[in-house]
Amino acid sequence: MKRLLYILIILAVLALAALLAFFLLRETPASPPAPNGGAGGLPEVPEGSLPAGTTFPLGGETPLSSGEAGSPSLPRATITPLAEEAVMGFFADATGTITLVQRDGQIISIDPSGQRTVLNGAPIVNLAAASFSSDGKKLIVSFGGADTVQHSVFDIEKKAWGALPAGVESFAWSPNDYRIAYLAPSNGRLALSTLDLRTASARPQLILSLYAQDLSVRWTAAKKLLLLGSASALSQNSALTVDISAKTAAPLFLDKPGLLLSFGPAGDAGLVFVSGANMRGGGLSLINAEGSVLRRFTFLALPQKCAFSEKTVPPQNNAASSPSAIKEPVLLCAIPRDQEKLRVSMLPDSYFKKSIIPADDFYEVNLVDGAITPLFLAHTQSFDAQELRAVSGKLYFVNRFDQKLYALGPLP
Repeated sequence: MKRLLYILIILAVLALAALLAFFLLRETPASPPAPNGGAGGLPEVPEGSLPAGTTFPLGGETPLSSGEAGSPSLPRATITPLAEEAVMGFFADATGTITLVQRDGQIISIDPSGQRTVLNGAPIVNLAAASFSSDGKKLIVSFGGADTVQHSVFDIEKKAWGALPAGVESFAWSPNDYRIAYLAPSNGRLALSTLDLRTASARPQLILSLYAQDLSVRWTAAKKLLLLGSASALSQNSALTVDISAKTAAPLFLDKPGLLLSFGPAGDAGLVFVSGANMRGGGLSLINAEGSVLRRFTFLALPQKCAFSEKTVPPQNNAASSPSAIKEPVLLCAIPRDQEKLRVSMLPDSYFKKSIIPADDFYEVNLVDGAITPLFLAHTQSFDAQELRAVSGKLYFVNRFDQKLYALGPLP
């Protein structure tokens, strides 16, 4: 009889633990936040860009005095919608011409005056993604069902289509030519290969094959690739760097919960996010090409909500005390306003599943001295920015709320 009682008590305890875990870890869909949501750790200031000379130290706790001696003069930035249609991908060049892929598959070019040119008017059924080459002259569209994804290449100048090899699971453009790196199953393994899309007769070049699944590939530098697993706070994730010439792989990060990575265009600096204790919150850090941490940020954001850029600093303002103007590296970030909500959310899962939908403000983060400068504080507008790209004094992004393309500028 006592033995039966003990078994019943154990079962009751296990049931209670399972019930608690369900309520703690469940994800509930979120609604878009009210535009005037709380600041959550970042300074509460008026909407729009701040007066010239207003900056914040790293962490954004206390504003420095506006117009402080030696502070850079900040232009008044605005956010402008660039297209009425929802977009799947875009490319902006230095002249301000934008090429975009609408979610129905049409490919449109918009010049600086707003003149639109249809490059491909045929719709694409079940379009899933669109990715441009480094110069914007070619793009790859992905379409089809979850188990039957196909990839086609569109040459914008020739207005001609081509196909990628069958079975491609993930691909990435080279940062300086028309090659792609891609992953595809082969003989029970996952093969990593490159393919030059300049000519239709090019053959795939195998780099290596490995026993793995659910990987994605990024092309981070001229001769470096990155292999990264799917990110979740519920599991350990790892990242490998691949030397294309030597055809070797080496670990960059091993067994990190919720691991996310992004690298700047030169591949010498990147951002890493790792989930926090008890699967809540996390931390964002600046790293070098070898994965060593250069700076830990006190604000919380995912790597894809920042873009690497640089700005020209006059002699009297630069941190190096140079007698001439220099360029300093900066991050342009869409930082969620409600920082406290992020810190108690399961990241990155809650963001990807849209159980939390942050409202962002826009900041410049100086990577030399760590200072944060507000660019635009959207207290009466709701932006959840993704696909951030800095080009010729503007920050382009897609708003996840409406999937439309916007530009923030002019940048300081």
